[in-house]
Amino acid sequence: MCTDDTCNGDCYPQNGCFCADFTPCYKNSCDLDSNECCSAFPGYYWNSSRSCCTSDPVCYPSCGVDEDCVAVNNQSLCNCSITYYHNLTSKDLHPSINCDKLSGVIITSISKCELKMMGYNVSNVHVNDYSCNASYDDVINSTKVISFQIPAQIDACGNNVKNNSGKMYFTNTLHIYPLSGPLITKNPILYNFTCEFDPNMQTSLGFALHPVASTIIIPGPSGSGTFSVTMAAYHDSGFSNPIQQNEDVPIADLLYIGIFTTSVDGNTFVLYTDNCTASPSNTSSDTNAVPLLIGGVAVTDTGVDVHMSENENSTEVRFEFSTFKFADYSEVYVSCFVRLCSATERCNKARAASTDGGGTLSIPIQLNNFIDASSAGHHTAAGWIVLAGSLLAYLSAKVL
Repeated sequence: MCTDDTCNGDCYPQNGCFCADFTPCYKNSCDLDSNECCSAFPGYYWNSSRSCCTSDPVCYPSCGVDEDCVAVNNQSLCNCSITYYHNLTSKDLHPSINCDKLSGVIITSISKCELKMMGYNVSNVHVNDYSCNASYDDVINSTKVISFQIPAQIDACGNNVKNNSGKMYFTNTLHIYPLSGPLITKNPILYNFTCEFDPNMQTSLGFALHPVASTIIIPGPSGSGTFSVTMAAYHDSGFSNPIQQNEDVPIADLLYIGIFTTSVDGNTFVLYTDNCTASPSNTSSDTNAVPLLIGGVAVTDTGVDVHMSENENSTEVRFEFSTFKFADYSEVYVSCFVRLCSATERCNKARAASTDGGGTLSIPIQLNNFIDASSAGHHTAAGWIVLAGSLLAYLSAKVL
């Protein structure tokens, strides 16, 4: 039913197209570009390629490769294709698995139509931890799927974790249940999936019994939600060996601080640490606090060896500093103010004009009075004497 556009009318959402005298019409142009263009005439659908209303059903948005567009009660709907899934059995079920080592997450996806055509309930699929809110709808290779995104962390969403030959293996299970009815002719499906990860800042915490770590919830930029951020202390530059709460760290050792978030898209957000301090107490107003970072940059004039490795480039922040001890105190508290920012806008430049918040993380480091003489490089008694002298001069200057 293609006609010319001489009626000089307009098209309205949920009403269709009308001439200037409000007579329903078929127009050969419609800014709505959807089936609403033809809603004044039930049983007709907008064909954008022909720029007119036709009796052939057209679906908006387009159907997946495993779906057919059909008309039901004058409405166009995407139905799962019987031809596409002919003779399908549960043995043909193969969810996709994506082990995202960069983000430290596991993503498994399964076709909705595949489940429906086998008689399974798309709304009754979960991982080991039924309460884990990890599922979301997605489209992969023009196929509508239900996906689960699980952090590669111990106990996250019911993960089972094993460490073998320096590799970490995270295993979980998809629990898939049949459609309910008076007769049940199918068994539930349990589909196990496993991802292998090298130990890193995030995954290594899963094997630390009592790691020195702290987690807070901070707001994202421009009302994008709230997100968890974790800070932990590590022995090594690979951030694979977390410091435990019962460990004493030798004075003048390099201490590696890692800050990360796993609940955001690394292509959209970056993590930024503004200021970090080391102080003898867990008090933000401690007058003895020694700055480690100011404005996201390592402080170099206190006598403490500080090096920034990564900041404002990803969902991780990395820096290290040489440990020191305050007189009469056995602990040093490391505190950092962190923010999430848009990946397209530098956090430090937008900070003054932005009202977006952040939060402060703090972890205690237990120190001993011994210097690890076996440590490589400048971690020696002589190095500690230089550090102590420079730090004492800095603290004295603060008092004056």
